[in-house]
Amino acid sequence: MIRTIALVVMAGLLAAPAMALDKEQTAQARKVFDANKNAVVFLSGVAQVEMSAGGQTMEREVNFQAIGSVINKSGMVVTTLSSIGTSGTQSMGGQTISIKVKKHDQVKIVLDDGTEVPADVVLKDADLDLAFITPRKDTEEYKSAKWTSITLAKAAKVEVLDSVITIARMGKSFNLEPVVGSSEISGIVTKPRKFYIGPSRQSCPVFNLEGQAIGITIVYKAPGDEASRTIAILPADDVLKIAEQAKTAKPATEPTTTSAPTATTAPATTQRLAPTKAPTTMPKKD
Repeated sequence: MIRTIALVVMAGLLAAPAMALDKEQTAQARKVFDANKNAVVFLSGVAQVEMSAGGQTMEREVNFQAIGSVINKSGMVVTTLSSIGTSGTQSMGGQTISIKVKKHDQVKIVLDDGTEVPADVVLKDADLDLAFITPRKDTEEYKSAKWTSITLAKAAKVEVLDSVITIARMGKSFNLEPVVGSSEISGIVTKPRKFYIGPSRQSCPVFNLEGQAIGITIVYKAPGDEASRTIAILPADDVLKIAEQAKTAKPATEPTTTSAPTATTAPATTQRLAPTKAPTTMPKKD
């Protein structure tokens, strides 16, 4: 009998220590946080998962909760595919289990004021760990929503040891409050694709202290090596290129594939989520 396994969500794989900013830098960081915090949204939904091992197959519905960034005025959101459920394999008890995410349902974008906008996953890129979600524009929730977006165009270029900040949101138990963290660029991968190493939380937008977007944090996996994963910043320019495809995409099923990510080794930490009840509705903030 297949053990109950849900989708794998990555967390804090290569933790960079928080950076102590001086008084002037802290004031700058607060301005960046205030200008962009409402563009960082909460996501919820259900992933339809098929698991196979030892000739047996079972299907489960697994709830996901994640954060994402609104990247245009129409409400398109980018997040990490690994945070909402991605296909792959997992070893447990000497047995290899194949996990296939067939579909995402009941997807909602939860805005800062508590508005829950129905949405669809329209594009999935397994190599770059990206998923793009668009709100359903024919809904009353969308028509009444107030959208704030981050600007990915004219992305900032950074060097090793530059200070950066990330913006995220806490879970429903903490009223989805926005949070900010400071860190530094600890390394730059250049081949075969450019990534920055530094912040330790996935799915977050990353900014310099002048408020320019640097990119989005993803779970970065070496090709052919499931154990080799770390958090990396995918530059904003690369995110924008894939977002252009998402503008005309229909609700997605199987993930697409792009250039293979660069091989970088790091210890992996995983968390298994068991099937739960459907996501609850958040009360709107005053």
